[in-house]
Amino acid sequence: MEPDLKHGGKKPSVTPSTALLNQKLGISPAPRMLTPSEIELLRQSKREMAEVYRAKKQAGLVNLQSTCPFCTLNPTRILASNSHALAIMDGFPISPGHALIIPKRHVASLFEATREEREALFDLLAEVRNPSRPPFAKGGEKSILTTLSENGELMIPDGYNIGINDGAAAGQTVMHLHIHLIPRYTGDQPDPRGGVRWIFPDKAAYWNNG
Repeated sequence: MEPDLKHGGKKPSVTPSTALLNQKLGISPAPRMLTPSEIELLRQSKREMAEVYRAKKQAGLVNLQSTCPFCTLNPTRILASNSHALAIMDGFPISPGHALIIPKRHVASLFEATREEREALFDLLAEVRNPSRPPFAKGGEKSILTTLSENGELMIPDGYNIGINDGAAAGQTVMHLHIHLIPRYTGDQPDPRGGVRWIFPDKAAYWNNG
């Protein structure tokens, strides 16, 4: 709804009281283009806010846990845990049984973890990898790395890829340290040689260079 136009078809000037009335009536003022000086002021304000955020982050004053998917896990996803680490199934598995081993404390890099945390991570990695362990106490019918194929046959891994993407340049997208435990099965790839070397496909098949 537009206000009535009086005074010879011209809009009256907007006084503070008029602006308040427009706000209550849900009437938005006509938008206008920002001037170059206003745009620069806005950009400067954003730069200053970014500097403040970086300073707070370096000082440990930013609560990264509130936005970290691994710090806000649904407890029902946790399959196993110890004093400093926990295990979950990967939300986007690349093979049956693909699991993640995660420190409980929010750290981005393996090199930021304490000795105790590293030991806990690799202890849990070995526990989760063991296909002979009994089913989890949560009531599952199978252990984490013994799963069923589409035709109902029990699948036990024939090998594993174990990896960490440490840093954005290495492909890390969730900045909370996590170890991938990826079961491999005979025949899941025509030629599995090279394994993790295939992150650089042109350099993976080194056996062809001789």
